[in-house]
Amino acid sequence: MILQCNVKRIVMLTLLREDDKVKCYGYYPMMNMKNKSIQFKDIFIHLESESEFSIYKKRIFLVKRGDIEKRVSQYHFTKWPDHGCPQNPTDLIEFTRMYQIEKKNSSSPTVVHCSAGVGRTGTFIGLDIIMQTLKTRKSINIYEIVRQLRNERMKMVQTFHQYSLLYQCAYILVNKTSSMRWSKKSVLSRRLTRIPQTPSNSTRKMSERKVLNKYYPPDFDPSKIPRMKLAKNRQYTVRLMAPFNMRCVTCGEYIYKGKKFNARKEDVENETYLGIRIYRFYIKCTRCLQEISFKTDPRNTDYEIEAGATRNFMALKLAEEQARKEEEELREEEANNPMKLLENRTQQSRNEIELLESLEELKDLNRRQQTVDYEQMLQQYDTAETAREREERLARLDEEYIKTVAFGSAPSASGSKIVAEEEVLETIDLAKGSLTKPEPKSDIKSPSCFGEPSENAKSNPEEGSSDDKRT
Repeated sequence: MILQCNVKRIVMLTLLREDDKVKCYGYYPMMNMKNKSIQFKDIFIHLESESEFSIYKKRIFLVKRGDIEKRVSQYHFTKWPDHGCPQNPTDLIEFTRMYQIEKKNSSSPTVVHCSAGVGRTGTFIGLDIIMQTLKTRKSINIYEIVRQLRNERMKMVQTFHQYSLLYQCAYILVNKTSSMRWSKKSVLSRRLTRIPQTPSNSTRKMSERKVLNKYYPPDFDPSKIPRMKLAKNRQYTVRLMAPFNMRCVTCGEYIYKGKKFNARKEDVENETYLGIRIYRFYIKCTRCLQEISFKTDPRNTDYEIEAGATRNFMALKLAEEQARKEEEELREEEANNPMKLLENRTQQSRNEIELLESLEELKDLNRRQQTVDYEQMLQQYDTAETAREREERLARLDEEYIKTVAFGSAPSASGSKIVAEEEVLETIDLAKGSLTKPEPKSDIKSPSCFGEPSENAKSNPEEGSSDDKRT
């Protein structure tokens, strides 16, 4: 807008931060900045000079955008309080008069802004109109001026005190009262309100004379006067709530967000951000009394932990910041290096092809799995296991039988072949008409190994057994 509309002057009526609240974004560089410069995308702003006066500051910027280069003057009024209006209307009158002198014989537009752009801005524009009108006329209609301003923009001259300020300034201008006389009168009126009423007029005249005789030279600097008072403690106690969740590094106590503490507050020396002061707070852990310190971070509108505790999401935050920095570096490298951009696109295409191949493999695997009958596989597995167990059982029985034959051990109850021979002996006994249980033999032979018994053995079991022994 500054470059497009050929703006040469900016009037600023607010501070960057008032009453611990951000009123205006720092759109211009400061004297304490590196190179006294700041950049917004393709717009480069450089601070050439800064002059400080009693009620305002004047800065000259060099604004560049490509081949376009322009110098812009900023007039920063610093005497407007956080709430209400300037106590001395002559400060605003002198500031407006200075602005008119600077603007003389110039047709370029001026940008006037405060915080919301209606209250202080409307008051300054209204006073400028009043002063321009009184140069050619001896009467003024303030109500009509404010009404026209509000027709152009809603809520101009926002409060009753700002509207009254226009009448006070108009009264001073109409009566042609100098700023010195008004200043003395206002100071005198404030002092007289504190003086008790006494019947003696000499005391009042003495007080008036003391007030009016005060004179400060132009180069007066109260900060250079040595004070006999001791330095105040820059730390003071405040009541606050924990601004974030944290955990004590000493005892591991969890401190949730919103927990109330009696904290010590101090200003961080030699550390500001765009003119905004930074504060440090000290609290103590509720369990181990470990001191925890953190400070404000106006850059990120957050708080920064310093010592004594850790934030729960600090690792995630650092990882996000690192990822954001890497992404910005990659984007900047691609913008400045066409070959790097080509390599990244080639790698991206290769990754996409690999992903498509992996997807096709997964699809083939799913199709094969759909054709497999898992129940049938389990049945075959169970059948195979049963056959294997049967083979092992038969092999175990054969080994027991071989041991019985070779070492003459007692027959096993589970041996089917030995049981068959005993059944044969018991049958012979039944044929004789009596059931006699054979005596246990130390050496029992299998019929399958030695053939069928002879007729003599059948008729005389004792002889048969002796024949077996001789054999």
